[in-house]
Amino acid sequence: MELDKIKSGNTNIIEVILNATNVKDKYIYIKVAYRDYFPSIKEPFKILTEEGDEFITHLEGSHRIPGITKFFDNHPEYITGDKIYIDVIEPKKTYLIKID
Repeated sequence: MELDKIKSGNTNIIEVILNATNVKDKYIYIKVAYRDYFPSIKEPFKILTEEGDEFITHLEGSHRIPGITKFFDNHPEYITGDKIYIDVIEPKKTYLIKID
């Protein structure tokens, strides 16, 4: 599986551990270590899902990815502490959210 790349040190996959606010407010927070993979604040980029959804979004000043409510609506099983993965398809342009 693609997520095995994380274990082998592939830095093109970003691991995100959801907190209560992520789940409640339906956004993803990007840690400092991964911010170079994303464009500047407010610059648009594309997030894809394995279900075929596509979101045009951006990083907010607080390094959150908003506008992906449907992703969280499609996965009500997510709770605090769960992990999702973001595969960097094209840095600063296209990403794929993956579920382990």
